[in-house]
Amino acid sequence: MSFWNWNDDWVACGEGPLTLLAKFQIANALGADETCRYLFERPTSRVNPFKGHSRSLVHLDWFVPTAESESFAAMVVRRSLTAICGSWSRRLARDRQTRLCLSCLEEGALPAVLQVSGLIRCPLHDVDLTSQCPHCAESTPPYALDPLSFTEPLTCGHCHRPYSEAWSRSAQRLGWAGNRPAPVLDQMEEWLHRISARAIEWPEIRSWSANVDAVDGSASHGSAVLHVLRDVVPGCPEVSGIGPWSPRLEPCIITAGAHDRRGIFGLEERLALYRDLRQQLVEWTACRGSPGTHLYEDPLHDSTGMSIPADDTHHPAWHALHLWRSRFEAINPKHALDMVSAEIEPKHDSFSWPVFCEVSTDTWLSFAIACWIVDLETAHTWLLTLQASPAAASSGRHRWIAERYAESVLFMCPLRRLWPPKVSCLFYRAPDEPERLLMVS
Repeated sequence: MSFWNWNDDWVACGEGPLTLLAKFQIANALGADETCRYLFERPTSRVNPFKGHSRSLVHLDWFVPTAESESFAAMVVRRSLTAICGSWSRRLARDRQTRLCLSCLEEGALPAVLQVSGLIRCPLHDVDLTSQCPHCAESTPPYALDPLSFTEPLTCGHCHRPYSEAWSRSAQRLGWAGNRPAPVLDQMEEWLHRISARAIEWPEIRSWSANVDAVDGSASHGSAVLHVLRDVVPGCPEVSGIGPWSPRLEPCIITAGAHDRRGIFGLEERLALYRDLRQQLVEWTACRGSPGTHLYEDPLHDSTGMSIPADDTHHPAWHALHLWRSRFEAINPKHALDMVSAEIEPKHDSFSWPVFCEVSTDTWLSFAIACWIVDLETAHTWLLTLQASPAAASSGRHRWIAERYAESVLFMCPLRRLWPPKVSCLFYRAPDEPERLLMVS
């Protein structure tokens, strides 16, 4: 720390990178960009809504300290969740907003673990965590080296009042009190480190969930991961702040080797279930009136996707049946809906859901029924969209729909619709035990 103004007594037990950097910036009268450049040899950055924050203080793997790096920068990296639990930080925590415990802030530090999505109350003080200004309810800035976070550290960018008056007074006189004992934070960090040290994998099933990136990293996803890991890995401290969530954990049988979990399993059994369900849906749909022969337009975007109904005069169940079959069968998207062949050419990716493992017949049937419910809702939405479109030539109407609904996931394209339910597979191997798998939804 050569010529920088710093006192190690300011560091609190379990303190995270954000308040450490705020103290350093205030003590040395630096600007946001200066702090980042002096310590990390990079400028500050703003959040990218699609890729996350490039200067995240949760996932601080964008900076690797070297022998020439400032020792303070290396300490900040060691206090990040990435250093504590490795790549699991990306599943357990988010950097989109800074999570505040106002009691912690009054004492001069925000612990790193407060960014864990599944925590809704502070492990130290048992008070609710918040991501809003206590004065004006404006959202807090990113937990990152972002101009919004460090132009006025821990001060609301909307009402310009400090989140904590006690913090502000300590900052004015550089009087932060650190080194308070916090056994529960030590236990939480030790448990998180134990997770990263064990042979645990949490692969997303991308072959059936086209929108998995939107799920991965969300607050609800992080809460799910925390709850499941708490059940699987012993040592999580008993704290009241872990939010309510009831995951469904279903043990599955791994039918492939530990290093080769690819393949299609139980295809014939699933085809039999599909045929029975398909026949029931065809009969139910036929009771809603025959659609006759009618036209479908080309899809709005993906030329390999489903086509769009050309009119809104037929019952949505017929369109839903067309959508649902397109998930599981290789069908001609422009066939009339009343031409449902008895033969089935299966799409193997769909029938192998979930990949890597055998699941019970009830589980797979529930999945197929959930898909039908989603597709029926989609068909209703599309008919409302068509009814709202102006009476124009096909090309003009096509353009109107594209412009008005492009950002909504309403396309009749299988790749653009969710495959329910949102499920992950958790592989883990405890010491001296065979590999196990849980399906989590």
